[in-house]
Amino acid sequence: MVAAAVAEVRLPNFFADNMVLQRDLPCPVWGEAIPGETVTVSFRGQTMSTQADDAGQWRITLAPTAAGTPFELKVAGAANTITIQNVAVGEVWVASGQSNMGWPLRLSNDAEKEIAASTFPGIRFFQAAKTVALTPQLNVKGAWKASAPAVSGDFSGVAYFFARHLHQKLGVPVGILQTEWGGTPAEAWTSAGALAADPALRQAFVDWANTLAAFPRENAKYPYKVKDFEQGKRKHRPSPPNGPDSPQMPIGLYNGMVAPFVTYAIRGAIWYQG
Repeated sequence: MVAAAVAEVRLPNFFADNMVLQRDLPCPVWGEAIPGETVTVSFRGQTMSTQADDAGQWRITLAPTAAGTPFELKVAGAANTITIQNVAVGEVWVASGQSNMGWPLRLSNDAEKEIAASTFPGIRFFQAAKTVALTPQLNVKGAWKASAPAVSGDFSGVAYFFARHLHQKLGVPVGILQTEWGGTPAEAWTSAGALAADPALRQAFVDWANTLAAFPRENAKYPYKVKDFEQGKRKHRPSPPNGPDSPQMPIGLYNGMVAPFVTYAIRGAIWYQG
C-alpha cells in the first residue's frame, strides 16, 4: 500500500483522483488501517462504515449507481480523511496481454492525427507498472490519467480505440486498467491455483524450477556471449537468461499486475497476445 504514517488509513494507488467506478454494479472499496480502526466511506449519498480486521485490512461495497461525473469519494479513519476528486462512474475494462496490447497510440496508424484529437475527459487510463511478484500483491504503481494529447500517446493503441468506441457509442465515461508486458507467456498471467488445478499446466512449475536451477550457470556465460556478439561472432544479440525476477516466471505477472485488481468492479476484459 501507499507509504504513510502508521495511524493513517491507506488506499491502493488505483483509488485516486480521476478514477472510474463501474456503473450499475456493486463496487468494492478497500485498503489498510490500524487493526480494529473504524473506516467510513462516503460516495453519492451513500455512507458506510466498517472496521479493519486483525491484519489491518478493510473493505466495504458501494451499492450500484448510474453513470455520471464528477463526484467525490471520501474515506475517513480516526487520523485522516482521503478525498478522491473527479471520480467518474461508467464502464471499466481490463486491457491485458503482450506487446500487441502494449503497442502505444503514438506508434499506431495516423498517430499524429489521432493524438491531436484525443481530448476525452471521460476516458481515463490506469497504466499498471510492470511488476513481477512471488506472491499476490495488494497494490501496484500507477496513476489515473484522462485522455488528452499530452498523455494519450503512451496509452495502449488497442485499448484507446476500444475505449473511444465505447465512450462515443454509450455516452458514458470509460476506465481502462492497462496491465500488459510484451513477450510474456500466458502462464505468467495465470494464478498459482489455476495452474496447479490443471495437470497439463503444472509442468510450468517444473520447467521454471529447472530454469532457476540453471540460472547461475547461464548467467555466468552471459557476459561472454555479449562479448562474442560485439566482436561479430554472433548474428543476434543474446538476451539475458531468465532468473528470479524474470517476467517469464509462472504466476509472476498475475501476482504483480492482476491480483491487485481482482475485486475491482469491472464490466469485462480484453486480451491481445500475439
